[in-house]
Amino acid sequence: MRTLLMAVAVSLVLVGAAGAQSASSAPAPSTPAKWTAVGVYDLYARLNQAVVGARLVIRGGPDKYEGTLAPDGAQEPLPFDSVRATDRTLTVYFSPNNGSAAVSYDVVTADSLHGKLTGAAGEGESWGKKIR
Repeated sequence: MRTLLMAVAVSLVLVGAAGAQSASSAPAPSTPAKWTAVGVYDLYARLNQAVVGARLVIRGGPDKYEGTLAPDGAQEPLPFDSVRATDRTLTVYFSPNNGSAAVSYDVVTADSLHGKLTGAAGEGESWGKKIR
């Protein structure tokens, strides 16, 4: 019985050591360096304690982005005025009926964003996920 317990203990130590070695030699998590602004995003913003959703579509390229922002429940999508994108940030400027607004994101991963919405309706947290 003592031999069996010793064998189990040694096995656990070896498995733990192998796990620690594989964890240290594992590749680093993916970085947003391969991120591109072009795509379709599901976005959300928290304004005045309410969460609202929208779909953002960006086409084109760094010299000229085009696309729309369609808030959930809106009759028509809003064309955006401009987009500024780097390998780590995305800022979309648009003009809803109540004035100008902007949403600025930090690229968290290649398919997720987190940032801030500012405009006439107020200021709030915003986040989203690239779906295509």
